[in-house]
Amino acid sequence: MERGRPTVRDPIWGEIYKMSLTALEWGLRAPITPRFGGNLGALPRLQGTEPKQQQKSDLKHKKSDRSREGTQREQGKNSLCSLRSLAAKDAWPRRNAESAKFKHESECRFILMKKWISNYLHRPFPSDLEEFRNAMVSYSQFGEDLLIQEILGYERRDIFYIDIGAFHPLSKSNTYIFYKRGGRGICVEPNPSARALWQKFRPKDIFVSKGATGGESCHLNYVTDSGYGAQNSFQTQSNSGSSLEYKIECINIRQLVAEFLPAGQSVDLLSVDCEGMDMDLIRNFPFDLVRPRVVVVEDFEYSEKSEIHLLLANLEYEINAYAKITKIFVDALQ
Repeated sequence: MERGRPTVRDPIWGEIYKMSLTALEWGLRAPITPRFGGNLGALPRLQGTEPKQQQKSDLKHKKSDRSREGTQREQGKNSLCSLRSLAAKDAWPRRNAESAKFKHESECRFILMKKWISNYLHRPFPSDLEEFRNAMVSYSQFGEDLLIQEILGYERRDIFYIDIGAFHPLSKSNTYIFYKRGGRGICVEPNPSARALWQKFRPKDIFVSKGATGGESCHLNYVTDSGYGAQNSFQTQSNSGSSLEYKIECINIRQLVAEFLPAGQSVDLLSVDCEGMDMDLIRNFPFDLVRPRVVVVEDFEYSEKSEIHLLLANLEYEINAYAKITKIFVDALQ
């Protein structure tokens, strides 16, 4: 071989030429066709350097694969929805059975609750909404509060009362129904254990933890009846056989009204239940200063000639209703 310019047919320079073409392909990212002779078909092609026809075919295959995947996904969704619908159809009878069982158990619970409440309250319990709407709730011993509200008005929210011998804030109370509707008043109860109950259930009332008397202020023996707490009473002498006995301060009824009645406040209701001291309190109540519109008093004489009846009649009060041993009077001047 002559010395001079080398050709690509030279083995050494042929390898160098192949290496240079490979480097150019890496840099240009495109296939290069050699202008010189030589077998370059053995050079490895880089990814993305295939001919355009090959790229088009690959792109077509990719599109077909994507469409196939989309079809499979839609088929999967449809099959899942069908499975869910089948499961719902299978679960429907079970749900119906469970709802029927729950309804039956709820009805049984309501019946048991109604029986328990009826036994506890000693009165029938409403069984449906219509009975609830027509039910008349009374907290008094003989329903006196329902009779009083017919006189004073069911819709009134500003009733002021004086409750002497109030006993309990809820039980056998002639004034609690008015307290629930927004009424307020003075409640007098000498039982020392009653203060906590009144502070809990009727904190907006003026509670006086003393006894009321028609005479001078003094201290009396207050005896609690263990069998029936509503029949607690005062005694002038100590009774060692009683269950509980307290020395209670008693305040004159006129002094009590002057001390605790707000200035300018009118009184709608006077309730007196003092176990034998009712006549003494009615006789000494300051009707000349305060005229309650309604007077509720306990009177064991049903006759209109009883002392209490005649006294209130002389004060221009008329009998309006009877509730067993309770008489309800209305002011004839108002």
